[in-house]
Amino acid sequence: MKSNNTINLTTEDILENPYNYTLKDMIQVIGEKEATAFFHKLYCEKPKKEYATIKIKDKYRGKDTTKYDLIQVTAPQNKPFPYLSPI
Repeated sequence: MKSNNTINLTTEDILENPYNYTLKDMIQVIGEKEATAFFHKLYCEKPKKEYATIKIKDKYRGKDTTKYDLIQVTAPQNKPFPYLSPI
């Protein structure tokens, strides 16, 4: 029995949260070549080690614990998906 609920996917949906979609879904939206490269990048390559700068905003002290409120000052300079061409 087929479901009548069809969802129209867009490229933005896939790029926002690619882990919610299968390779078949990606191929239907962005094409086979781009989808396989994207899928390979997500699941087959090791992530690059990069550093971010984090500073302490506030420090809370209890009787036996210390809690820190942190702020991320600089983020790693990643281009999220450079291998995808804009569609």
